[in-house]
Amino acid sequence: MLNILGYGTQTFPGGADGLGLTVTQASRSYSAIVSWSCAGSHSLFIYSFMIMLFLRGINISLNRKMIYVVVGAVGTFFVNILRIVSILLAGVNSGASLAATFHEFYGEFFFIAWMFIYLTLLYLLETRFFRKKPQQNIEPTQDNSADHTK
Repeated sequence: MLNILGYGTQTFPGGADGLGLTVTQASRSYSAIVSWSCAGSHSLFIYSFMIMLFLRGINISLNRKMIYVVVGAVGTFFVNILRIVSILLAGVNSGASLAATFHEFYGEFFFIAWMFIYLTLLYLLETRFFRKKPQQNIEPTQDNSADHTK
């Protein structure tokens, strides 16, 4: 993704900590090690927990639930890539201090925003678009106002 944006990228062994990435543009470069927790394993766990709770309360088919789970997991994966790319771009363009601040404070907002948007979208889909309208049984009504037994 960074290559598409015109940045040079190179990986290096990060040891037990994770994968090392170096991003370069012109004469600037920034290197970081992406560990498992920074790569999105925590957000994928939180997503899994939240989607299970959300779908538990909805009476829909198992197939549709599986589609929602897979689409959300793929979305969570891409949100984590966007977060990592944003941290690396902050580092190469503005320095390690901004990258660290972004990593510690602002990076989590990507996931929070994604979860809010995705769960809201699912809720709206299920309550507005896929909602089954109750069937109305039309039965003739009896007029009990007049006494016909005279």
